[in-house]
Amino acid sequence: MLEFIRKHSKSVFVKVLLSVLALTFLFFFGIMDIIRKVTGHDYVVKIANVKIAPEEFKLHKLKAQNMASTMGLDTKEITSTVLHQLIWENVLGIAAQDCGIRIADATLKQYIGGMDMFRNPDGTFNSALLRGFLSKVQMPESLFLESVQREIKTAIIKASLGHISTDSEVDYYIALQQEYRTVVFAELDPKLMTLETNPTDADLEDLYNEHDTPFMAEETRSFKILEIAESEISKDIVVTEEELRDAYEFSQEKEDRSFEDMKSELSAELTNEKVQSAVNAFTREVEDSLMSSSDIDNIVKKYNLKVITMTNVSKSETNHKDLSKLTYGQDAMEVAFGLEDCGDSSFSEAKNSDQKIVLWLVHVDKITPKHKQPFEKIRDKVVAEWKSIKLKEQAIKHATEMISKASANTTLRQVLTTEGYTPKESQPFNRLGEIKRADTKNDMIQAICDDVFAMNLGETRYKEHNGKIIVFQSVKIERSKTKDEKKINAWKRELHSAITNDLFQQLMGYMSSQYKISINYDVLKEIDEPVDTNLDLF
Repeated sequence: MLEFIRKHSKSVFVKVLLSVLALTFLFFFGIMDIIRKVTGHDYVVKIANVKIAPEEFKLHKLKAQNMASTMGLDTKEITSTVLHQLIWENVLGIAAQDCGIRIADATLKQYIGGMDMFRNPDGTFNSALLRGFLSKVQMPESLFLESVQREIKTAIIKASLGHISTDSEVDYYIALQQEYRTVVFAELDPKLMTLETNPTDADLEDLYNEHDTPFMAEETRSFKILEIAESEISKDIVVTEEELRDAYEFSQEKEDRSFEDMKSELSAELTNEKVQSAVNAFTREVEDSLMSSSDIDNIVKKYNLKVITMTNVSKSETNHKDLSKLTYGQDAMEVAFGLEDCGDSSFSEAKNSDQKIVLWLVHVDKITPKHKQPFEKIRDKVVAEWKSIKLKEQAIKHATEMISKASANTTLRQVLTTEGYTPKESQPFNRLGEIKRADTKNDMIQAICDDVFAMNLGETRYKEHNGKIIVFQSVKIERSKTKDEKKINAWKRELHSAITNDLFQQLMGYMSSQYKISINYDVLKEIDEPVDTNLDLF
């Protein structure tokens, strides 16, 4: 074809053919982009002149979803979260550029070299650890460097706020931290109450039809954990004398120390680098094989992987006998419940019961979703749920009546005594729920702590906690003065950090107002991304 075109390059037919090809290329690879730009469909969000294309947004969202799923986090608000993150990153970048902030390569290198996660036990930087990290999180080096630059720019901008004086607020803040409150309370246990009525068949059917959650069978998953010891991957690694000599030649300590003196250190460092390289290559190869093949048995056999099979496991089975044998059992459970059907995780690293490093990943075989069980099968459960609801309503009604009586110039202590309850008085506790002179925390105090510190002296409320209804009244407010300089300085730092962070958020909000920010809700709708149209950008 090309030879024909060359021979007849001057013919009318070839000229027409080339023109058609050029127009076709322009239409498919140029016109559509032009149309998208003209119609304003080439971005999801625009910050000043920076546009985030739909494809870029989807990529960021996919990464955020994968990370959230792996960590077992809620992904309902992921679209808004990603939009906020993209806006913040670009506002910061534009503002830093306008302020003339540039991050030198030397600064970047020094900052990364100071990260503990990339340093050897002796404190020296280990590039193999960095490469291993990027491989595990599947992050290109360019994105990692951009992320680090943003961290440094944020620190530089925040530094300008670090000299804000908080002297006028310190005394008041420290006084608040040293405030202690005491409550009189009683716990009403609905289970100890008696119902005067029994449910009818109609009551039970209405409850069953109106509520799904109490009558759902849990989602279960069948999955395999594939494991291999790091020593199995690195067993054939050898460091040669020639490699040691080469390493010594490039060593910064060459002038001060002999080869023999450094030999063992160089050997350990080279071995570690080779192990990391071998592990990274092995994990990539296995993960690629899993992505390209559905025959997991062949993959297991090929790479000599140990298999731990889990069948119909629910997320609530935290003490599953097979998972409890693994030091990383709960991590594997979280990963398994964050994957799609037939999905595979990336490799993770852990120490087994022998304190040896192993690499593991999860492959999901089958997901049985949550489903509502038939009424006939769980009738007793519906009855129990009906009684539980009615008893709880009865306890709340009783608590409300006692609160009403306590408000009429009668203390809660008197009301409780009259109603046949034994009133209890708490020990003084602070805003963190810590008991005075003990610095310990009580579960019940923790539950009501925020409410108590929002109440006036003498006010009465109730709170549901651990299946019980707690009725409580604020009866004493006291303030102590500590001479513990360490604690006072910690409070000062806490206050300064809170104010600095708040000012930074306000500064970012101000900066964002200097750059026009617009979200293209039409494009979001086209790519099926529901988001609140009244989204508060900052």
